[in-house]
Amino acid sequence: MRKTWKRLLAITLVLVMSGIAAPLTQLAQQELNLPSWLNFDGWGMKVAAADTIVGGVTYTYTLSGTNATITKATGASGALAIPGALDGYTVTGIVYDAFAGTSITSITIPKSVTSMTNRNGGSSSSQTPFSSASLLRTVIFESGMTTIPSSALDNCPQVTAVTIPNTVISSPSRIA
Repeated sequence: MRKTWKRLLAITLVLVMSGIAAPLTQLAQQELNLPSWLNFDGWGMKVAAADTIVGGVTYTYTLSGTNATITKATGASGALAIPGALDGYTVTGIVYDAFAGTSITSITIPKSVTSMTNRNGGSSSSQTPFSSASLLRTVIFESGMTTIPSSALDNCPQVTAVTIPNTVISSPSRIA
């Protein structure tokens, strides 16, 4: 009996170490009807991305601890106020092209946003969250924000009005 348990444990370890367990956990995820935002990485469960709808806009975001980074906003149009939290997670970042294909004309960025980056995590002057939002004309930084991320409006020549609250103590020179 003891040898059987040792063999079973050894086989399980081999499967996990070789990566064969990942497809098995994906199959288990389908069989149990678990939500798509739960991912199995072979060693444990982690949240990779989630979707939530706020005010008719579907926000896709990734998580890092208690912070959310918006990677896509679908269905956004007209004047849009980005929520400061999604499903209880504080919105601290927005990535390149998150608003691509939207019809937003005005956007309010919450004071919790401290990062605007490309999809690889770095900032880039040609890749900003709003550079492909061709109808965007007005950007409002929420009162209480103290720092405007350096790449906030890079490559956004279509933006003609920017509101910066008096709480901002640090902003890029090109929009100050």
